[in-house]
Amino acid sequence: MVDNFDFLEKISDNIELMVSNAINERVFPGCVFLVLYFGKTVFHKGFGCFDYSNKS
Repeated sequence: MVDNFDFLEKISDNIELMVSNAINERVFPGCVFLVLYFGKTVFHKGFGCFDYSNKS
């Protein structure tokens, strides 16, 4: 992962808040969020679960 982007710290908090709110509101049970910058991964994180069951 590319770590030398000044904006990464700013956007990562916003991404995590946006996705967490959507999961809490049951918009979707989970997701993987990937941000590329000129072909380099700058943010990659999984959130939530595969489905809404307690088993996933």
